[in-house]
Amino acid sequence: MEDLASPILVFLLTNLLFGAITGAFLLRWEHHFGIGRAATVLLGLGLAPFLVTWLLWVLLAMFPGMAHLPVILIVVLPFVLMAGTAKEGWRSLFAFVARVPRRLKDRSLWVYLFF
Repeated sequence: MEDLASPILVFLLTNLLFGAITGAFLLRWEHHFGIGRAATVLLGLGLAPFLVTWLLWVLLAMFPGMAHLPVILIVVLPFVLMAGTAKEGWRSLFAFVARVPRRLKDRSLWVYLFF
């Protein structure tokens, strides 16, 4: 189990935590996009792993052999800045997540979970 701890931690960090940060950051400007709250949250969840991968690719392509700590700090710093500037996006994200269990009680919406 110890050998799985690191990949599980990376998965949780890049997909859930950074996804929530990106979703909250995008929800701050949701009214400009016109795609709806659910689509904006899904966009944030999908965009976060891409941003991490892209940043790592650029860093390691431009500076091969770079030490681990600077790479981690350079990848984490934009997400810390996005989390700090999300402001009302966090409130919007928490409200959206709180409504999900109530919506799942309605069985007529279950069809949309699979398509």
